[in-house]
Amino acid sequence: MWSLWLPFRLVAWLLHRLFRKSKYINAGGYVVLGATRELEHRYLAKQVVGRALSKNEVVHHINGKRADNRISNLCLMDRYKHEHFHAWLRWKKKKSGKYPKIKSQKHVLKSEYNGILLSDVS
Repeated sequence: MWSLWLPFRLVAWLLHRLFRKSKYINAGGYVVLGATRELEHRYLAKQVVGRALSKNEVVHHINGKRADNRISNLCLMDRYKHEHFHAWLRWKKKKSGKYPKIKSQKHVLKSEYNGILLSDVS
């Protein structure tokens, strides 16, 4: 019985994955566009800036919620500076016991890490 059921389930799962049209959340917590299998936040950033993103560019979620893809929550930045920004966030949390406010984070992203706030792009 299992020998017949398992292949059927596997084929059904594969067909579902191949022809999925809607969005879903992957294991990392990011929203994936089902038709293109592209991360939604990267897709939105491409649309806002009007060009393709390089592999070295990261779209940062300012409030830390990976599924929150509002334009006001996204910042485009260099991968290296992104890592340093997260180190700064960890340091601030360790020092004061809490993360900096969103407004403060946006200011630091723009001024010190050369981030491009997608809400500021016209």
